[in-house]
Amino acid sequence: MTLLNSFLLSVAFIGAVGCSSTGGTKSSAVANASIGYSDIDIYHLKGIGPIKERRFPQIYIADSGVTTKNVSFCYDEKHLRRYRFTYENQKWASENETTDEGEPVILLTWIYPDKVLWLTYTSRNGHPDSLKSVSKLQKNVETRYVFKTMLKVDPDKMSDDLISKLPLMGLSVNTYVQKGRFLHVVNSIDNYSVDYHDKNQGCYDVGVHSAIWWIMFRNYIDLKTIRKDCK
Repeated sequence: MTLLNSFLLSVAFIGAVGCSSTGGTKSSAVANASIGYSDIDIYHLKGIGPIKERRFPQIYIADSGVTTKNVSFCYDEKHLRRYRFTYENQKWASENETTDEGEPVILLTWIYPDKVLWLTYTSRNGHPDSLKSVSKLQKNVETRYVFKTMLKVDPDKMSDDLISKLPLMGLSVNTYVQKGRFLHVVNSIDNYSVDYHDKNQGCYDVGVHSAIWWIMFRNYIDLKTIRKDCK
C-alpha cells in the first residue's frame, strides 16, 4: 500500500540550495523573490501572507515576465521544491525531472482555473514516456489514480474522461474540510489488485493555511504536534 499511501509527495525533487537569507547559495527563484509567503493561491500562483522574517515552511514566488513564474516551496534553510511555470493553452504548466520510489520520472504539473493535475511519467532520455499515476486536486478533493501497467498516453490528450477509462490498480482519495483553523482530512484507499479497502480520518491545526499548503508540506511536518480530536 505504500504507493497509494505516499500520494503526491512520493515524488521528490528536493534541492540542495538554500532557502535562507543568509548562508549557502540561493536558487534563482528564491534570489529573485523579495519576500516569502506563508501560503499560496495555487490557481493564480500568487502569494498569501507575506513573511518578512526567516521562518519555515514558506513559499517564494518570482515572476520572470508575464507568462513565467518560479515557485519554491521551502521546507527549511537547505531544502526546497522548485517549479518553473509557463502559461500556455489556458493553464500554468511545469515539467520536472525527479524520482519516484528511487526511479527517475517526469512530473508534469498543470494548473487550470478549477483544478490541479500532477502527471507522473517514467523518464526516457529526460522526456515523458509511460504514464504511472495521476493526482488531481479539485474542490478540496485530492484523488490519486495508480494504474495497473505503464501506459503510453500522450500528455496532450489527457482529460478527466480519459483518466476515468484507464485500468486502475488503486485509488486514493483525500477530502479536505476547513473548520476554522482546523483541517479535517478523510482518506479512502482502494487497492483493486488485492481487494483492499481502508478509510480513516484526522483533524489538524493548520491555522489559516489552505489544502494546497497541506499537500505540499504535510510530509515535512511533525503531524503529531498539530493533530487534534475530530469533534
